[in-house]
Formats: sequence, structure tokens, C-alpha cells
Amino acid sequence: MLLLFFKIIYINFTLAVMGIIFLTQNLSKITLTKYIIKSFIIKFQRDNSDITVMTLFKKNKPKCLNV
Repeated sequence: MLLLFFKIIYINFTLAVMGIIFLTQNLSKITLTKYIIKSFIIKFQRDNSDITVMTLFKKNKPKCLNV
């Protein structure tokens, strides 16, 4: 009976860890897509010689991309 109890706890723990990993990966993908979209906007703005958007974006760079 005790062994079954520990097995249930172990399964729940592994599922929770997997869920956390899945969520963090999805969050990083979302920030990546935002980063890509913003970089395209910056390229478009650069053609129109607007540097203010570029300087604003450099401050708000996502933390998952350590370039």
C-alpha cells in the first residue's frame, strides 16, 4: 500500500516537471516569435531611416536569447 502511494507521488511529480518544461519551452518560443516579428519591423523602419524604434528594442531584448 505504501509502495503504491509513493508510485502515485512519483508519477505526479514527473508529470509536473514535464509540464513545467513544456510551459517554459512554449514561453521561449513565444518570445522568439515576438523577437523575429520585432526584428522585421526594425528592418522596415531602418529603410525609412527611423532609428528610435531600433534603440527602444535593444533595451527590451528577450532574456532567452543571449547573443
